[in-house]
Formats: sequence, C-alpha cells, structure tokens
Amino acid sequence: MVKLIIKDRIKFFALFIIIFAFGVFFAFSNDTKDIDLISLNTSSNFIVFILNNLYIIYIYTKTKNTKSIYDKLVCRLGRKKVICSYIINSIIDVICFCFITDFILYLKFGINYDYINFFIVFIICRFIVFMIFELMSLFLFNNKNSTRYILVPIILNLLFYKFFVEMLIYIMLGQM
Repeated sequence: MVKLIIKDRIKFFALFIIIFAFGVFFAFSNDTKDIDLISLNTSSNFIVFILNNLYIIYIYTKTKNTKSIYDKLVCRLGRKKVICSYIINSIIDVICFCFITDFILYLKFGINYDYINFFIVFIICRFIVFMIFELMSLFLFNNKNSTRYILVPIILNLLFYKFFVEMLIYIMLGQM
C-alpha cells in the first residue's frame, strides 16, 4: 500500500508543481507590486477553483486505488493498521500540498509581515479543512456509489473560501 501511495504521490505532486508554477509565474505579471502571499491566497480564484479542486480529485483517485486493494490489505495487516497508515499518508499529503502552495507563492510574491498572524491562522484553518476532506474520503471504503463524495469536498472548498476566509479577513483587519 505504501509503495502504491508513494508512486501516486510523486506523480501527482510533479504534475501539481508544473501546473502551479505555470499558473503563478506566467499567469501573474511582474508589475503586480501590491499583491502579496496573503492577498493572493485569500482572493485568487486560480488557487480556489483549480489547485484545491485538483487536490480533491487526487484524494478521490488515491482513495479509489486504495479501495481496490483494501480487502487484501485488511486480511494481511488488519483493519486498524490499514486505516492508521492511510491517515498518516493523508497527513503527509496535506502537509506537502500546503507547503508547496505556500512556498511557490512566497518565492513569487513574498509576504506582508504586518499580517503574519492572519497568515498563520489561515494556514492552520486550511490544513484543518483539507484534513476534513481527507477524512471524508474514508467514507469511500464502505460505499459502492461514491460519486457524491467528491462533490461534498468541492462544495465545502467553495464555502470555506467564500464565507470563512471573508469572515477571517473581516475579523483580523478589524483588530488592526
């Protein structure tokens, strides 16, 4: 299971870095001096609609691949060990995703250190939301009709960026 997940992880993150680097370095011009990492993370539709949904689709395909060999893994390792291994790999995936996104954006745009507390809260909240997406993918192991389980994280992704981030911006800017 670990070899299968690592192979898929390498493929996905290689593709993700290429798409993300293209989007960041070529889609945004160099004359955007007023854009920093925080404003781009909170207001860019490129990140919300393309990159996060690409990651959600990766979660879905990873779960479908693991589900195909789930019964054999449970017989060999036990259900508890398989689920724990899956959750640990999910945590690693979310950390890699968040690190790659923020690191590439930081290289291009930098960060306004006046709002660093907002950025830290935003990173923690985004990590929690993506862990919820990963944990929701565990429902795929028990269900045959699993198409609806990809729609729920996509809708939650939109709600997170359209409501929660706006509320977070209002709270953080109201305190400063």
